[in-house]
Amino acid sequence: MAPDDMGRTILALLAVTPEPPPADSDPGEIAEQAERMLAARAALCHELEVLGEGDRIVPATHSVPYAALIDRNARWSACLQHARHELGQRLGAGRRVRRAY
Repeated sequence: MAPDDMGRTILALLAVTPEPPPADSDPGEIAEQAERMLAARAALCHELEVLGEGDRIVPATHSVPYAALIDRNARWSACLQHARHELGQRLGAGRRVRRAY
């Protein structure tokens, strides 16, 4: 593992991982934003995995941006879970309306 390569990859991942949208955003828009983000991150995530093979410890010099990336990932996960819940609620409401008619 080359620490400088890992640091560059972590910073690149952070750069292509935007802040998650507000929780009250349209769930469909959240899903679209997430798809674009995941497409932009795919190669970098693979690169980070390869760089970290055999040594799962992030060098101390890159711990702050790595922690920011982990935090942003967690907030995206929460945002997507909320969007999924909202879409489920809408689908359920639509089914109830159809049954009523």
